[in-house]
Amino acid sequence: MMYLESTCYHPPAARCAFETVGADHFIFGTDAPPLKVLKKQGVEVIKKIGLSPAEEAKVYSGNARRLLKV
Repeated sequence: MMYLESTCYHPPAARCAFETVGADHFIFGTDAPPLKVLKKQGVEVIKKIGLSPAEEAKVYSGNARRLLKV
C-alpha cells in the first residue's frame, strides 16, 4: 500500500491526498525540517482539512511509527 505525506500548503490538495490513501496511510511532513515557519504552516494545513483527533494522531505520529516499526 502506498503512503502519502502532507508536504503541501494548499488544504484542498492535502485533503485530496488524505482521501486518496486514507487515515492509515497519510503522514505529516514538511519540505524543510529545520525551518519552524514551514512546520507551523504544515500543522495549520492539517488543522484546516478537518481530521478527527484519532486521525490527527495517526497522521502526526502513529502511521510513521507503524511504518518504521518504532
